[in-house]
Amino acid sequence: YAGIAGAIGVTVIDSDTTAQIGANAQINLGSGNYAVPANGVGTDQGVWVGASNRVSLDQFTVGVAGGFVGVAGAISIGRIVNDVNATIGASADVRARSAVEVNALSDKSLTGFTLSGAGGAVGLGASVSVYSLGSTFDSTYEDDESNSDDALEGDGSGDGENTATGEASKQSANSSDQVGGSLGELQGEDPDAEPGTSTKDSRANTGIGLAQSKLNASESTTSTQLGLLSAASAQPGVIAKVEAGSTIVTAGRVDVSAHEAIDAEMNSGQFAAGIAGVGASVSILNLSSNVRAQLGGSVTAAGAVTVKANGKRVADMLTIGVQAGFVGVGAAVTVLNDSSVQGAEVLGSTKIDDASSILVKATNTQDLTANTYTLQGGVVAVGVNFTRLSADDGNAGTLDTFATIGNDTDIGMLYRTSKVDF
Repeated sequence: YAGIAGAIGVTVIDSDTTAQIGANAQINLGSGNYAVPANGVGTDQGVWVGASNRVSLDQFTVGVAGGFVGVAGAISIGRIVNDVNATIGASADVRARSAVEVNALSDKSLTGFTLSGAGGAVGLGASVSVYSLGSTFDSTYEDDESNSDDALEGDGSGDGENTATGEASKQSANSSDQVGGSLGELQGEDPDAEPGTSTKDSRANTGIGLAQSKLNASESTTSTQLGLLSAASAQPGVIAKVEAGSTIVTAGRVDVSAHEAIDAEMNSGQFAAGIAGVGASVSILNLSSNVRAQLGGSVTAAGAVTVKANGKRVADMLTIGVQAGFVGVGAAVTVLNDSSVQGAEVLGSTKIDDASSILVKATNTQDLTANTYTLQGGVVAVGVNFTRLSADDGNAGTLDTFATIGNDTDIGMLYRTSKVDF
C-alpha cells in the first residue's frame, strides 16, 4: 500500500495606497492664506498628506502521508507587494501656518509554517517554502560554489514540466472538474419543471448550474493568481515625495518622511521515517524594500525642514529536516536575501529658504536570523545543511542607504551646493 499526500498553498497580496495633492493644485491661497492678517487663520492650520498600508499574513501548509510507501510534500509560495505613495504634485502651491507634512508608511508581517511528514517501509518527503516581500518572486538560489537551483523544480530539469506552480494549477483544475462532475450527476437526477412552472427541483437545478459556472471560472482565476507572482509593480516601494516645480510656504515646519517595517517569521520542517527515510526541506525568503523620501521645488519655512527615510526589517527563519530508518538521507536549505534600499533626498535645483534647520536622514535597521538543522538516524545516515544570508544586493556599486542634497540646490538663498552625499 502507498500513502501519498500533498499540500500546496499560493498567496499573492498586491495593493496600492496613494494620497496626493495633484499637479497645479492651489491650497490655502484665498481666504485660507495665513499671510493675510484679515483672514484670521488659526495657529493650528496645517496640510497633511498621508498614506499608510498594513498587511498581516499567517500561513500554514501541512502534508502528511503513511503506508508501505509514504510520500508527502508540502509547498507554500507567495508574494506581498504593498506600494505606498504620498505626493505633492508638480506646480502645486501649498500654504499652511503651522506645518506641511508628506508621510508614507508601510507595515508588513508574515508568519509561515510549512510541514511535511511521511512514514512507511519507505518514507519520502519534501517541504518547500518560498516567499518574497516587496520584490519580484524568485525561487532560485546558489550554493557556496555558485551552483544554482530552483526550489520549485521537482526534477531540477528547468523545463517547467514539474514545478510547484504548475502543480497548483493542475490541482485546482482537477478539483474543479471532480466537484463539477458530481454536481452534474446530482443535477441529472432531478426532473426539469414543466414550462412556466417553478418547483424545488427546478430551483435546485438552476443553483447547481450557477455553481458549475463558478467552478469553471475559478480555474482561470487560479492561473491568473499564479501569474501575479512574477508581475511587475507600476511604482514599487514606499515613497513620500514633493515634486520638482511645486511651492510650499509655511510659518512652521516641513516634514517629508517614508517608513517601512517588515517582520517575518518562517518555519519549515520535514520528517521521513521507514526502512529508508529520504527527505529535503527548503526555505527561501526575499526582502526588497524601496523606501524613498524626496523633497523638490521651492520651500519657504520658518521652522525645521526634515527629509527622512527609514527601513526596518526583522526576519527569523528556521528550517529542520529529520530522516530515520535503516538508511536516512536528508538535506535542509535556508536562504535569506535582503536587498533593500533607503534614500532621503533633497532633489537637484531645489530652493529652501528661511528654515531654522535642515535634516536629511536615512536609516537602515536589519535584524536577520537564519537557522538550519538536519537529523539523520540509521545504519547509513547522510545529511547536508546549507544556509545563506545576504544583507545587500551583492553589488558594491549600489548605495543601499543614502542621504543626499542634489546639485544646484539653493539653501537660504545664499549658498548653492554641488551634490552632497552623507
